[in-house]
Amino acid sequence: MTDFRMRFALLLTLASVTFLAAVAQADEGGLKKELTALLDEGWSAKDDGLPAIEAHRTAGAAALPGDVRTDYAWLLVQVRGHQYREAGETAAALVKSHPDHLPAQQIQIWLHALHKENLQALTEMAALAAQLAKVDAKHGASDVQKAAAKFLGQMFGYLAGPAAAKVTDPSLADREKAAVKILASELRGAFDAGRREADARFKQYQATLPVADPAADAKLADMKSKFVSDETAMKKSIAELRGKLESAGKQAGEVKQKIAAAETAEKKLQTEMKGKNNAAKTAALKKEMQAKHDEITKDQKELQKHEAEISKIKIEGTQQQKDLSHLMVQYKADTAKITGKPAATSGSAATDDGKSTTDLKSLFGYVPLDLDGQKQRLLSTFSGS
Repeated sequence: MTDFRMRFALLLTLASVTFLAAVAQADEGGLKKELTALLDEGWSAKDDGLPAIEAHRTAGAAALPGDVRTDYAWLLVQVRGHQYREAGETAAALVKSHPDHLPAQQIQIWLHALHKENLQALTEMAALAAQLAKVDAKHGASDVQKAAAKFLGQMFGYLAGPAAAKVTDPSLADREKAAVKILASELRGAFDAGRREADARFKQYQATLPVADPAADAKLADMKSKFVSDETAMKKSIAELRGKLESAGKQAGEVKQKIAAAETAEKKLQTEMKGKNNAAKTAALKKEMQAKHDEITKDQKELQKHEAEISKIKIEGTQQQKDLSHLMVQYKADTAKITGKPAATSGSAATDDGKSTTDLKSLFGYVPLDLDGQKQRLLSTFSGS
C-alpha cells in the first residue's frame, strides 16, 4: 500500500511539473506575441503615436508578470519614438528594480548626457562600471558586458571631448581611471576600443576648427562692427518709413472723410434747390454748392498727394528691405572668404536634439545606441526565436 502511495505521489508530482511547464510555455508565448507587436508597431509609430500601442505593454505584463523584458521593450520604443523625458522615467524605474540590467543602465546614462545632465551621467557610469566589475572571471565576459564596457569608453570620450565645456566636475579624469581600474582586462580592451573611437571622432572635429589668425580675426571684427552699424542704420530708416507711411495713411483717411462729408452736403443742397422757385434763394444755394464743389476738388487733389506719398514710401521701404537682405548675404559671403567656411544657411546647424550622426559634436555620433540591435537581441531571448 505504501509503495502504491509513493508511485501515486510521484505521478502527481510529474503531472504538476508538466502542467506548470506548459503554463509557463504558454505565458512565454503570450509575452513574445505582445512584445513582438509592441516593438514592430513602435518602430514605425510617429512620435505622438505611442499611446495607441501601449496596450501591448499592458498585455505583455499580464502574460508574464514581473518579466523585465516588458519594460525594456517599452523603453526601447520610447527612445525610438524620441519620447526622451518619458524614457528617462522608464529607465530609472527599470534600473532601480533591476540594477544589473546593463542595456537599461546604458540608456539611462545616454539620456542624462542628451539632456546635459552630466553629473548624473557620471554617477550612473560609476554604477555601471561597478556592475561590470562583477564579471565572472571563470566564464569570461558576455557580449552584453563587452558592449557596456565599450559604451563606457565612448561616453567618457564624449564627456572629455565635445561636451567638456558643459562638464563642471573637475574629477572627470579621476572618475575614468577609477572605472577602468575595476574592470577585468577583457573588458578594459572593449572600454579602450570605445574610447579610441570617441577620440578619433573628436580629432576629426578639431581638424575642422580654424587655425588662429590674429590678422584675420581683426578683419572679421571690423567687418562685424561695420555690418552691425549698417544694419542698425537700415533698420532705423525702415522703422522711420513705417512711421511716415502710418502718418500719410492717417492723413489720407481724414481727407477721404472730408470728401465724403462734402459730397453728402452737396447732394443735400441739390435736393433743396429743386424745391425752390425763389431766384434769390436759388442763386444762394448755387453759390454754396459751388463752394462745396471747390472744396471737394481741393480735397481730392490733397488726397492724390497723400496717395502718391504713400506709394513712394512703399517703394522706398521695399528697396530698403532688399538692401538689408543684400547686406546680410554679403556679410556672410565676406566672412566665409576669410574663414574658409561656406556661408551658413537656415536650418543647417545640427544639434543633439536634431538626432544628427554626421555632426562631429553630436552625442548621437559618439555614442550610438544601436536600437535595432537591442531590439533583435531582446526578441532572441524567447525560445524558438
